[in-house]
Amino acid sequence: MTFLRTILIAMAATATLSSAVVAPASAAPGGQGCWTDQETQAAIANGEIQTWSKIRKLGGVPSDYYVTADTPICVRNGVPYYVVSMTSPKGEQIKIVLNAVDGSS
Repeated sequence: MTFLRTILIAMAATATLSSAVVAPASAAPGGQGCWTDQETQAAIANGEIQTWSKIRKLGGVPSDYYVTADTPICVRNGVPYYVVSMTSPKGEQIKIVLNAVDGSS
């Protein structure tokens, strides 16, 4: 039940982050838009954000859900989020949005 609530909250957050998802990938950390892979790796190395595997565990995403696309970091109001397309074991396509610092949705 908790995971279902997390998914519903993530879907609502996805709707709010939709403008960040379509923003250019060249946005700098701390601003708006989505980060490049290099910006993401630098933020992880500097301890600004956590890896997707840590955030996935903190957010309670089941291990049987599969990532189906890149896991970009998109920033909204200065807060970095992982925006991840996933497939459930039943084949349902979902998008999960989790805070890249603490795993909250």
